[in-house]
Amino acid sequence: MLQLTTLGALDLRDADGRALRDLVAQPKRIALLVHLAVESARGPVTRDRLLALLWPESDESRARNALSQTLYHLRQALGADAIVGQGATLTVAPAALHCDAVALETALAAGDAGAALDHYAGPFCPGLIVAGATAFDEWVSTTRLSQRTRLFALARQAVGGAAAAGDVHGAASLAHRALALMPDDERDVRFHMEAIGRAGDVPGALKRYAEYARRLATELELAPDPETVALAEAMRAPRVATPAAVRAVPVGDAPSADAVAPPTPGARRPAVRRSPSLRAAVLAAGVVVGLAWTIAATARAGFAGGPDALRASRTVAVFPFTVRGSAASAFLADGMSHLLATKLDGTDVIRAIDPRSAVLAAEGRTPEPARGATLAHDLGARFYVLGDVAERAGRLQLDGALFDAESPAAAIATASVTGDSAALFSLVDELAGRLLAHLLEGRDRELTQLAAMTTSSLPALKAYLRGERAMREGRDAAAAAAFREAVAEDPTFALAWYRIAILSTWVVIPGIPESLTPISRAEAHADRLTPLGRDLVHAFLLYRQGDFAVREAYRRIVLGSP
Repeated sequence: MLQLTTLGALDLRDADGRALRDLVAQPKRIALLVHLAVESARGPVTRDRLLALLWPESDESRARNALSQTLYHLRQALGADAIVGQGATLTVAPAALHCDAVALETALAAGDAGAALDHYAGPFCPGLIVAGATAFDEWVSTTRLSQRTRLFALARQAVGGAAAAGDVHGAASLAHRALALMPDDERDVRFHMEAIGRAGDVPGALKRYAEYARRLATELELAPDPETVALAEAMRAPRVATPAAVRAVPVGDAPSADAVAPPTPGARRPAVRRSPSLRAAVLAAGVVVGLAWTIAATARAGFAGGPDALRASRTVAVFPFTVRGSAASAFLADGMSHLLATKLDGTDVIRAIDPRSAVLAAEGRTPEPARGATLAHDLGARFYVLGDVAERAGRLQLDGALFDAESPAAAIATASVTGDSAALFSLVDELAGRLLAHLLEGRDRELTQLAAMTTSSLPALKAYLRGERAMREGRDAAAAAAFREAVAEDPTFALAWYRIAILSTWVVIPGIPESLTPISRAEAHADRLTPLGRDLVHAFLLYRQGDFAVREAYRRIVLGSP
C-alpha cells in the first residue's frame, strides 16, 4: 500500500518503502493527490472543485486538460487503480493508499486522544505552496487550523478526564505527549505543565517549559507570558514541588505573591517586542465597541421570534482566535473577536452578535467547529468564525474560517492574509472583506468574491456589496450611488468602475458624464483582476467604443466560461 505523509513533513512512498520524490517535487501533482486523499475520505470530489482549487485562472478547456494530464501522471506513478473516476467525481481507493491525515481525522472523530497524538507529527502539509492557487492554500490553512485546534482540545479533555478519574499518571503521560508536539497556545502549555506536575513529575513539567521557552527565544525572539513564567517559578520553589502544592496554582491565573519564588537578584527576562500604541488603540476601540453594542443590544432586545427566528437571519458570531507569538500579541485572542465583528457588522449582508457575548460563551478560547456550532446556536447566530493569529518577526498572519451552524462539518469559506503587524487594522479589513464576499448570493457571486480580493478598502467593498444587492433587486439609483461611493473610497477599484459603466448605459449617474470614463478607469486598473475579469472589462470597452471586435471578444468569453 502507498504511504502518503502530510503531517510534519510531506512524503510519498510505494509499497516497498521507496520514496517517490519526483512526484512530490511537482507541487500541483502532490497537491491534487493530497486533496483527493483527504477529501475523498468524506465523499467523492468533483472535478469542478479541483479545477477551481488548482487552476483558477485558466479557461475551462485548458484547466480540464491540465487536470487530465495531472491525473495521467499520478496514475502512471501510483498505479491505474489508485484514483477512481466516476463521471464528474474522483476518489482515492482506500485500499491503495494510506494517508496519515485521514487516520488523524478518524481518531479525532472517535475521540481517541492517544491515537490522535500518535498520528499527529506536526503541521499539515508544511512547505507545500502552489503558485496561483489561493483557494488551495486557504484549504491547507483551514485544515491545519482545524486539526491543531481539535487535537489539543481533545488532549486537554482527555488529560482532564484521566485526572478526574484519579489516573494522575495517565493524565501526565497524555500531557507529556501533547507538550512534545509544542502547542503554540500558551494556555495549553500551562494546563499540561500542571497536569504533569500533579503526577509528581515536576522536573518533567519544567523540562517542557524550558523547551517551550527556548523555542520562543530561538524562533520568535520572544519570552513566555508572565503567567507561564510564574507557574514555572512556583514549581521550582521547594515547598510547591509536590502534587498537592502544584494543584494549588490555578491554570490561566497568576499564582498569589506568596506562592511565587522571588526572582533571582539581577536576573532579567528576555526582551519582549511590544506595540503599546497599537494595543492601546485596540483597547480603546474595544471600549467604544462595547458601548455601541450595549446600545445596539437594547434596540435588538425586542426582536420577535426568539433564537430560531434570529438564526434564520444572516447573523454571525466571531469567537476568540488562537494566538501564536509574543505575549504582547496575546490580547488579539479576544481582540480579534471585537475587531472582526465590528468590521463584518453594518452591511446589508450580515449582522454580528455582540463580540463580548461570543468571547464569554467560548470561555475565551477558540472552540472546535462542532462546539462552535452549539455556541452559535445558543447565541442565535446562523454563522460563526474561528481563526488563528500567528506573529513572527514583526509580521502577522491572520487565518479565518467561516462556518454555517446548521452544517458545521466543513467551513463554507476560508481566508488568509499576511502583513506587517503595524498594519493590523488593514489586515482585519482584508480578512473581513474576503469572508463577507462568500455570504453573497446571486449569479454574479464570483465577481463579488473577486471584488473582495481586488480592493484593500473595506468601506469600498461594503459599498460595492450594497450596490450588488441593489442592482439585483432592480434599484438602479441606489446601486449607482453605492458604486460611486465605492470608487470614492478606492479610485483603483476596477470592478466598481465596471459596474458603473454597465449602469451608465441605461441610467444617468450624477457626477459621472456620459462618456467612456468609467470603463476606461476600469481598464486602467484591470491588472488587479483575474484573466476573466480583464476580458469582461476589455469586451465592454469595445462595446462602448462601437468596435465590431466586441462580438469575437464576448464569443471567446462565453466559450471559455460557459
